[in-house]
Amino acid sequence: MYILIGPETFSAGEAFAYAMKHLGRATVIGESSKGGANPIRQIKLSHDFIAFVAIASTVSPITQKNWEGKGVTPDINTQGEFAKSQAYLMALQQLAGQSSNPFLIKERAEAISELTSQLAVLGAKADSKN
Repeated sequence: MYILIGPETFSAGEAFAYAMKHLGRATVIGESSKGGANPIRQIKLSHDFIAFVAIASTVSPITQKNWEGKGVTPDINTQGEFAKSQAYLMALQQLAGQSSNPFLIKERAEAISELTSQLAVLGAKADSKN
């Protein structure tokens, strides 16, 4: 399983990605998430002020930590706009050689070649902007 995350991934999305990553059930691809692990409650202090108070703390039984304030770190760090293509490429590469159907083999090989080229071009464009 491939899970795509980015700076807008928050709360339950982060919990799912963090759990699946540390259980070894998924590869997380993209950019680090926002970092909202602990549930909060808003308390109105006055007409102009609201306090955000943590009411619990999420702790992984595997890592004994959480992602609060840091975000979930992806296994494969890539720009969000490339994450879907990267995940698709990795899935196709994992499936390579698992079929004896010549049409399927050809289709997967062509898709791998096309995605590899696209990611190389996009990566070069992104590097030139930096």
